[in-house]
Amino acid sequence: MFCFSPLLRLNLSVNWNSEQSRLIASDKERFRVYGGPGTGKTELAIHKAASIYKNSRGKAKILLLARTKGEVRTLEIKSFQLLGNNPLEVTTFHSLALKSLTPKS
Repeated sequence: MFCFSPLLRLNLSVNWNSEQSRLIASDKERFRVYGGPGTGKTELAIHKAASIYKNSRGKAKILLLARTKGEVRTLEIKSFQLLGNNPLEVTTFHSLALKSLTPKS
């Protein structure tokens, strides 16, 4: 269950560099971002996902994969702050694998 926490704030006024701005504005829906800690990878990913969702007028199905449950929670909160609801599917790699391997009854 998702519960909003005011402890994590999304920086809505991010100063993107030119490469980041081009990526968010592009029609490219799949991309890979590399960078060290604190370089804005998470902010970039959630803003790009929100951009795709908004441009599709709410029709896009977007999956964000994270390594830990903590990262999932952070992405859910940021998604809620950007979009006002939680239309993105956010899960861990392990949860996705388990879901796809579990037989449907």
